[in-house]
Amino acid sequence: MERININKISGLSAYKLSHIVPHLKFLKPSLRYPNRVDHTKSNVLRALCDRYPNVWPGLPEIADKAKCSTAQTRRALRELEFKDRLIVDVNSRLTWRRDENGHWILEGPDGHTEGKRGGRGKKATVQYFICDRRILDIYHQQKAHEDKKAYSKLNHGST
Repeated sequence: MERININKISGLSAYKLSHIVPHLKFLKPSLRYPNRVDHTKSNVLRALCDRYPNVWPGLPEIADKAKCSTAQTRRALRELEFKDRLIVDVNSRLTWRRDENGHWILEGPDGHTEGKRGGRGKKATVQYFICDRRILDIYHQQKAHEDKKAYSKLNHGST
């Protein structure tokens, strides 16, 4: 696997990015609790952001930093990559494309939906690219929404 040197946003350090991530709200809806917050995803993303901009983590190391099991870490990484699109596997054989209905689908080489390579060793470690601009945008949107909610609550509460 080829290791790629990734440039970061000027003025954004691993420290700043790791302190922004806990403020993001990842919802894990269920029938009983529709607005339940998923702390595992936040912890896994923070463990990745601690290594920003060049991220080559091992699964047990991420799980240890995120204080969760390797199975939970694997699920969170999969959701952060394919559902939320906040991280990207740099050397993945999978690519996104639109189908005839306009939906995004994930495809491997020759149209197959092959999985990622696994294993242990120096050449098996996944290199992730953290979508830092997207994380900052989501953070600012959520903060603006909270400020707007607090402002409207303040105005409606005073009358």
